[in-house]
Amino acid sequence: MKDKGNIGKVYFNLDLNLRDLDNKEYLIEITENYEDDKFHVVVFETEQTPNEHYATLGFNTEKQVYDYLKKLQNQQQ
Repeated sequence: MKDKGNIGKVYFNLDLNLRDLDNKEYLIEITENYEDDKFHVVVFETEQTPNEHYATLGFNTEKQVYDYLKKLQNQQQ
């Protein structure tokens, strides 16, 4: 018998491209309800091929994700 606990629930996956103040570009993958995180965020640096893993983070709220993305965008080396 199939688990009916997730029927009708909507989850999302979102890919973003972000550039920081030093013009460094990142690919960000955001997945809802993954690996025990409400919002699971994986960040890759895109300056090399294949993309280099930069960070994996879990967040509980949309605001926490937004704040992290703003911080990443505003960083300078």
